[in-house]
Amino acid sequence: MMPLLRRLASAAVLSLLGILSFAQNTVILDDSLVVTVSSSLKMKVEETVRIMVLNKDGEDDAAFMKTLASGWSLKSFSGRLVDPMGKVVAKYGLKDVRSTQFSEGLADDYTTKYLVFSSDRFPYVVEYSYEENCTQGFLVPPPFAPVRLYEQEMKRASYTLVTPSDYGVSWSSFNCAITPQTIEGNGCVSRKWVMPGFSSISDGIFMPLPEDLFPMVCFSPDRFSWFKREGSLRTIDEYGRWKWNLIEESSEIPAELAATVHAIADPVVNKRDKILALYGYMQKNYRYVSIQIGIGGQKPMSPGEVYRNKFGDCKALSNLMKCMLREAGIESCYVEISTSRRRQPRDIVYPGFMDHAILKIPDADGDLWVECTSSKLPLGYIHQGLAGHDAFVYQDGTMHIETVPDYSEDENMSAGNIRIEVKEDGSATIVSEYSYSGLTFERMFPFGSLDAAGKREVLRDITGLPSSEFQDVRYDVLADGRNSSISIKFSSTIPKYTSKSGNRELIPLFPGAVRTGKTAFPAGRTVPYMVYAGNSRTDDISVVLPSSMRFETLPEDISVSNRAGSCLMECKVTGERALHIHLSRNILKGDFSSEDYPELETVIRFYDSLARVKLSVVPR
Repeated sequence: MMPLLRRLASAAVLSLLGILSFAQNTVILDDSLVVTVSSSLKMKVEETVRIMVLNKDGEDDAAFMKTLASGWSLKSFSGRLVDPMGKVVAKYGLKDVRSTQFSEGLADDYTTKYLVFSSDRFPYVVEYSYEENCTQGFLVPPPFAPVRLYEQEMKRASYTLVTPSDYGVSWSSFNCAITPQTIEGNGCVSRKWVMPGFSSISDGIFMPLPEDLFPMVCFSPDRFSWFKREGSLRTIDEYGRWKWNLIEESSEIPAELAATVHAIADPVVNKRDKILALYGYMQKNYRYVSIQIGIGGQKPMSPGEVYRNKFGDCKALSNLMKCMLREAGIESCYVEISTSRRRQPRDIVYPGFMDHAILKIPDADGDLWVECTSSKLPLGYIHQGLAGHDAFVYQDGTMHIETVPDYSEDENMSAGNIRIEVKEDGSATIVSEYSYSGLTFERMFPFGSLDAAGKREVLRDITGLPSSEFQDVRYDVLADGRNSSISIKFSSTIPKYTSKSGNRELIPLFPGAVRTGKTAFPAGRTVPYMVYAGNSRTDDISVVLPSSMRFETLPEDISVSNRAGSCLMECKVTGERALHIHLSRNILKGDFSSEDYPELETVIRFYDSLARVKLSVVPR
C-alpha cells in the first residue's frame, strides 16, 4: 500500500507544480545566478539552484559540477535533498564536494568539483548554493544559459551582472528576446535578465543543435586581463591585435628547424607541393598533446619548444606549421574555431566558444583550411568539426570572422557498385565497390587502420550480410583536400542467398546496399528539424541469373520528391538473364519547419522500404 501512496503523493506534487508528464527528466524550478565583476582581474560568481529530478536519467542532470582553472576557487557550497513531501532527506557542505584533476591532456591547470545527489524515490528536489571567485583575470563572464539539455523544463531563471560604472560590457542573445532591468548607483551598474520559463524538448532525429534551440545570453567586456595580459573586446580590431601579439611572440623558429624546412621545401617548385611536403613532415614527426596551463590557454607554444618536445596542442601545432610555411616563403593565417558551435555572434566580439586552432592558407587555386592535429587526415580536408563553422582568422595584426566552406549534398556522397551472380543452388557471389566523399569520407577513413576482424565488422555493417565472408578486400584513399575520397572493394560468397516460395526463388534486390535500419519517427513533433549536412547516395546493382532461371516479374520505376529530398529506383533489363537497378536518394540541407517533418519521413521510409524488395525468379 505504501508504494501506491508514495506514487499518489508524487503525482500530487507534480500536479501542483504544473508538471504533467514524466517524459522529461528534470525541471529547473529556479536558477538565480549573480556575477559581480570588481575589475578585469576579479570576479565573484554566486548561484542558487532548485531542480526537481523526475527519474533516474535526471540524476546526473541535477549534479553539481564546476571546472575551475588556475586563479579560480570554490569558496563555499551548501546543498540539500528534499523528498516529494517536502522533508529534508540529506544536507551537504563544502567538505562533501569531491574534486578531481583528471584530464585527457598531458597537462592543464583545471580542477573539477562535483557532487551527485542520489535518491531511490522520485521525484525529489535538489537545492544548492555556491560561491566561486576569480582573482587572476578572465576573458569573459560566464554566459546566462540555464537550459542546456533535452528533456529538461525550466520554470524560472535569472542572471544579474554587477559591474563598476566605468566597466563597459556588451551582450548578445540567442533564441530569446529578453532585455535587462538596469539599476545604477554607488559607482556600480546592476543589470538583471529574467527568463520566465522554457518547455521541455525531447531529443530525436534531425534535431537542431543546442545553439539553435536553447536560450542563451553571452557577455563581452570592454577590457579583460588574462594572466597579466590586458586586452579589450570592445572592437574586433582591438581583440585581433591582442591575440596577434601573443601569436607573434611565439613565432621565432630555431636554426635547426629552419634548415630542415629549407631541405624539404627548396627542391620543390610548386607551392601546393611545398605545403604538402611540410605538412607530411609535421604529421610524421609531431604528435598532438593537449596543454592548457596559464597563458598557454591562449598563447601557443613556440616552434622551438615543439621542435624539442616533438609534441604540442592544436595552438602549438598550427603555429608550428604557420612558422614553417613562413620560413618557406608561404604566408598563412592562424585560425580559432569552435568544433561544437557553428555560428558565432556578429554583434559583439566573443571568444568564449572557441576551443580549437587550425590554419588557413590563401591560395589562388582555392584556400586550404588545414587541420594540424591529425597525423593521417589529407592536407586541406575539412572535417565535421570545421565544415560550415564560423572562425576567427588572424593575419598581420588584424582579425575577422569567416565561415569555413561546407559541403553540398552532392559532395557528401556515398555510392555503391554491386554485381550479384546467383548460382543454380541458390548461393551467390557478390562483388562490391563502395566509395565515400565529403563528410562520409571522415566516417570511413579509419577503415584502413582496423585489423582483419574490425574490417569484417565494418563490411558486415555496410552490406547487411552478417553470415557472409569477405575476400579480396582493398582500400584506396584519394587524398585531395576537401575532395578526398575513399574506395573499398571486396567480394563475398553467400551460401544461401535466395529463398524458396513454391516454385519461385526470391532474391533480395538490395543486399544491404540501402541498409539504414528502422528509423523512428515519433508522432506530433512540434520542434523544427535541421539538416546540417545534406547528403546523397547512389547504388547501381547488377543481378545475373544462372541459365536455368528467368525473372518472373520486374519492379517498376518509382520515385518520390518533396521539400525534404528525393528518392528514385530505376530498373533496366540488360540481357536475357541480367538486370540493372539504379537507386538514388538525396536528403536536402536546411532549416525546416515541423510541418515539413512528414515529408522527411516520407523520403526516408520510402528509402528504407526499398531495402526489403525481393526479385521473383522461376525455372526457365
